[in-house]
Amino acid sequence: MPIFGRTNDRKLIKHFSKEVMEDIIDTPVIVFKPYITKSNTNLYGEGVNGDKAWRTGVLLHAMVNREDQEYMQTDYGIDINQKITYSFLNEDVWSKNSKFDTGEESAFSIQIGDLVYYDSNYWEIDSLTKNQYLFGRNQNVIEGDAQDFGFSSTTDMHGESLSTIAAAHLTRKSRLNIESPSESNIKSITSEINGLYR
Repeated sequence: MPIFGRTNDRKLIKHFSKEVMEDIIDTPVIVFKPYITKSNTNLYGEGVNGDKAWRTGVLLHAMVNREDQEYMQTDYGIDINQKITYSFLNEDVWSKNSKFDTGEESAFSIQIGDLVYYDSNYWEIDSLTKNQYLFGRNQNVIEGDAQDFGFSSTTDMHGESLSTIAAAHLTRKSRLNIESPSESNIKSITSEINGLYR
């Protein structure tokens, strides 16, 4: 049986992590998910005539790591490209599921293809990394199999998936069919937001 990594240890680490993300780093971003049932898309998931609908934005706190801008000469002039990485606490992401409406609106997770509004730009998520485990084990994978792994109950198991890291690229606003975030289209229990900053 492990000495560390049980429920109380994990709660303490997650509490400090959440405090650092929200009170010290304090970088809010808004995540938009495609509204599948309201989008008129083709076989490749592209909106016909830009007719791609987006669900209401969800405010999250993230650690942000930006790469430098790259400028490329094209037939139409100079184009810009930039990559960025967002790190989200899984507990913060999962907590958004139960606070809002039922149905498609309530199912929230970070996925490839989602948009992140940050620094007055939209970034499309290209890839996800979900292998940062507390104490080297993901409790959610073996939940329900406690006895098979030598634990007396699920509460004795240690470890947990801590974060989701999303790599994204800068995308053009013209192809999104989305309005800039405002109070009317952001799900949040926090104070008023103006653009990126409060």
